[in-house]
Formats: sequence, structure tokens, C-alpha cells
Amino acid sequence: MVSSFGLIMNYGKELKNLWLLREDVVFLNHGSFGATPISVLKSAQEVQERMESQPIEFFLDHYFLDLRKSAGRLANFIGADSDGIGFVDNATSGVNAVLRSLSHKMNSNYEILITTQTYPAVKAICYYLRDTFGCTVKEIDLPFPCHDPQEIIDIYRNSISDKTKLVIIDHVFYTSGVVAPVKDLIDLIKSKGSLVLVDGAHAPGMIPLNIESLGADWYTGNCHKWLFAPKGCAFLWTALEHRAYTKPPVISFNLNQGYYKEFDWTGTRNPSPYIALRPAIEFHKSLDSANLMARNHHLAVDARRLVAGKLGLELPCSDDMVSTLATLPFTGKYEQAPDSAYKLRKEFYGKYKIEMPFIEFNSRMWFRFSAQAYNDMSDYEYLANSMKEFIGM
Repeated sequence: MVSSFGLIMNYGKELKNLWLLREDVVFLNHGSFGATPISVLKSAQEVQERMESQPIEFFLDHYFLDLRKSAGRLANFIGADSDGIGFVDNATSGVNAVLRSLSHKMNSNYEILITTQTYPAVKAICYYLRDTFGCTVKEIDLPFPCHDPQEIIDIYRNSISDKTKLVIIDHVFYTSGVVAPVKDLIDLIKSKGSLVLVDGAHAPGMIPLNIESLGADWYTGNCHKWLFAPKGCAFLWTALEHRAYTKPPVISFNLNQGYYKEFDWTGTRNPSPYIALRPAIEFHKSLDSANLMARNHHLAVDARRLVAGKLGLELPCSDDMVSTLATLPFTGKYEQAPDSAYKLRKEFYGKYKIEMPFIEFNSRMWFRFSAQAYNDMSDYEYLANSMKEFIGM
């Protein structure tokens, strides 16, 4: 592939040595926790060593400057102003920050709208608030298979009521890997008078972003998945009109000193994931970000066609709805139990050394696989043949 910079990018297995990933494992689950490149891990280690060599100087003289430099670099990458970026440990923490900041408004007339494909941790936060503050949680059914984004838009249009005060939408559904029609959904939700929080856990580094142009009230996303940062690096971007009252999950010394200052200091912590975000973004750019994201999308599209074809499966969504994650129905037998997905993943991995999640939703079991710079079609040929054997075809 020739990059937009005129460079020839040789994506595939020859890049795998840039990560610590085991050679004997076909790694098709970049989505769950990401995988941090070796060079970025070294940068994070250097930050920790600098911190421990003179902790007082590090925290008093350098910490806040370094954090804001990372915020600036991230802001340029995701299309947002750096003053609206607060660092958090993960997208779940970002959702917590927003919902807890709104909790004083919650009562029986305050409805939060989520879906059957909302991330379980986010559902848990919503139901905790329901049980604690008496708000209403409305969980709407989003179908999958789904072949037209308009289906999703229409379901939201028919579900928002006068009671709906906040809608939480996923930019990329963790279940299916489908990219939601986020801009259309935000425009719809705002026209109904509701606030909107986008859970973009997977989006940064996976798909091109211009967060400010979306018009959301809040947007939270992980940097340790597709943007290659160390584990524990995420952000919450907040629109200007909500910054005064949106507080971090932990309140500390900088209370009421300004939005990003409150998020920058929530007590002593290891800030190396946030500071190493800068080399992580540079690593992403070194692979030619635009081409990398497009290539991974096309690889996921081609891979699911190959796997579905060999297994005789119908594609559950159109190609343009696919991200860099693809989900297909599992047609094998399994024991229905709360831990069925975990057991299937463990059994499949034990037999074939393919790391890939099984996910149960919409009353079916599915398997989901990812496409990253270090993958190529041979990985999915092996997946298809292994799955055929696993289900007894």
C-alpha cells in the first residue's frame, strides 16, 4: 500500500515485532484492551524513571506542563480543544464523571436512555443511579443483524420522550463493531431537547474523529485501545457550557479551579500513560494514520467475508457499517450459562491459540475479531478453518 505521504506501508506480520505480542498466538482481539507498542512502553518507563529520580521536582515543576502537552497533541488528533480534555483512566471513568455530575438533577422524571448494546459497565452506572437517586433508565432494543443505519436512527427517534434528559450513544458498539451514525443521532437527540453523551471507547485511533464538529455535550474515549497508549489512558471532552459543573470521578485540591485543572489533579497517581500518549500518537502517525485506519477497516471487511463464506454465514450488516471489528454468529453448540462466552473463548484459545472474544447478546452467541496493523489475511484463513473444526462442520 502506498501511503498518503508517498511511503510504501508494509502492514502485516512483519510489523508484529513492534509489539510484545507472542509469536505463537494469532491475536484477533485488539479491541478489548489494545496492545501497546514496545517503543511506547519504553517511553512510559522513561517517564516513571524520571518521576522516581526526583518525585518532588517531577510533580511540582513538570507534571502539569507535561499533561497539558499531551492534551494538546491529543486535541489535534481528535479534533477538539485541549481545554475541554480531562484525562481519566478509561471511558467508564469518563461516563462516571458525567453521570455523577448530573446526579443532583435526577428524580423520577429524569430519564436516561441506553440500549441493549450499551457496554455493561455503563449500564451498571445507570442502574446504580436509578437505585440511588430514583431516576428512570430506559433500555431500548437495538437489532443486530442490522443492514441500514437508518434503522438505528428511527429507533432512537421513536424512543426519546419528554422525560428523556440524557441519551448515551456508542460511537462503535462493542458487541457488533458497528459504527453508529453518530452525527445524525446527535442532531436528532439535540433537536428533542436532550443532552447526549457519546461513549467512544473504541473510536480514537480506529476511525477519523472531529469531536467538536459532532455537537455532543460530552465525548469520552480510550487511548489505550486503537491509539496505542499504555493501559489506563483515556479522556473526557466536555462542551464549554457544561465544564463548570462536570467534575472528575475523584474530587481533590483543584475543586472549582477550572475544568481541566480539576481533572489534571485527582491525587497522586502514575501519570506515565498520559505523558506517553504523545509518543503513542507519533507511533500511530508513523504508520500513516489515515491509511492505517482505512486499511484496517478494509481488512476487517474482507476478513469477515472470507470467514462468513467458509462457514456459510450471512453477513449481519453492510460493509460500510463495519469498523475494524467484525462480528459473526456462532453456530456451534454451547451450554447456556452466565459464563458461557468466557468458557468458549478459553476453549477455543486452548485448541487453536487464537485470541478472540465470544459475546452473548440479542439472545445469541457471537464471535468478534479485530484487524490491526500486524494482522493479514492468513490470520483469518486460519480463523475460518479453526472455527469450522470447532463447530464440527
